[in-house]
Amino acid sequence: MKNNLLLMILVISLFTSCVFRHTDDLSDLGGNYYFLPDGRMSTIGYNTANEGENRSGITLVEPKVVEYAFNDKVIIAKSIDVYDKKVKFWIIDKDKALHNNVEEFDSISFYNELSKRNIKLKLGNGSN
Repeated sequence: MKNNLLLMILVISLFTSCVFRHTDDLSDLGGNYYFLPDGRMSTIGYNTANEGENRSGITLVEPKVVEYAFNDKVIIAKSIDVYDKKVKFWIIDKDKALHNNVEEFDSISFYNELSKRNIKLKLGNGSN
């Protein structure tokens, strides 16, 4: 009986530590946008919860986000699909309406678009 109790305590503590770590590691990207570092499922999302409610949101950039950068106007990101390993590049315009503000690019189109829009951000570890 004592062994079962110890095993149950261990399982519960492992489960709760994973749950709390998962939400505590969010990086705020401004304007309710966030980066969720979750190993091979790292994403960029948008918090849809009202103030005072538990955080909930929608995924804007599919996993695995490997690099990103942001400022007050835009978020840029690079992701690698976890299944087919396809590399994608993203621009999120914070001034546009949600669901109309996320654009996906290949590498050449992405860098051309950054130049065209005069976006001076460089992909990296998220610093702006």
